[in-house]
This record gives sequence, C-alpha cells and structure tokens, in this order.
Amino acid sequence: MNARPAIPYSETQLQASAHDLMCRFRLPGVVWHHSPNELARDVKTIVQQKRIGMMVGWPDWNLYKPANPWPKPYMLEFKKPGGSMSDDQWTVRKITEAIGVEYAVCRDVERFIEQMEEWGLIRKGIAL
Repeated sequence: MNARPAIPYSETQLQASAHDLMCRFRLPGVVWHHSPNELARDVKTIVQQKRIGMMVGWPDWNLYKPANPWPKPYMLEFKKPGGSMSDDQWTVRKITEAIGVEYAVCRDVERFIEQMEEWGLIRKGIAL
C-alpha cells in the first residue's frame, strides 16, 4: 500500500481536524482539552493569564484515558510542517516526561491518527 503524501495544514486546521476525528473515533471514557495559550498575544493578557496559572510552553492538548486507579495522561503538541518547538515547549516536555506523562508532536493528520492509535485513544484502522 502506497502512503499518501501528508497534506500541509496550519496548526489551527490540524487541531480542528484532530478534534473532529476525536469526536468521531475516540474510545469510551477518553477526554481531551485544548489549552488556548496561542490566543494570549498582548502583554496585558499574557501577564493576567500567567497570574492565574497559564504556563508558557504548555502543549496544545491534554488527553486522558481511563486507567486504574487514576486516568492516564498524555500531552500533544501540534506543529505545522516545518514548525519547531520553542525553548519553553521543550522545557515543559522534559518536565512532564520526567513524571511519566507521554508527550508527542504531530505535524499532520496521518501522524495524529497513528499517535492516537498507539496510545489507545481511538479505534484502530481509521481510513481517511
């Protein structure tokens, strides 16, 4: 089977497509949340958001899968093709992986599906 070339997406388009896929194919009990840090653009808003707990470099999505006795956390950063993580994002990745949180970066929908299947968060065999 020939792999299709990855379609270039903006990060917003990629996240919207990923959200649609999660809504349709997630396994029972799986939940996720988007942290909209990218919306804080002006200094006043950034200062205010940090004051109430926003962490610069936090990944785009936090995902949770039912497990015993506690839900299993995962973190996902979306990047457009060719995009790279900031120093703050690398710092957060290192901190969260050090405490056992699985972390991944996805640059296209195909990779997103592969990662969600690997983590056991969506049904296997999704065809686009």
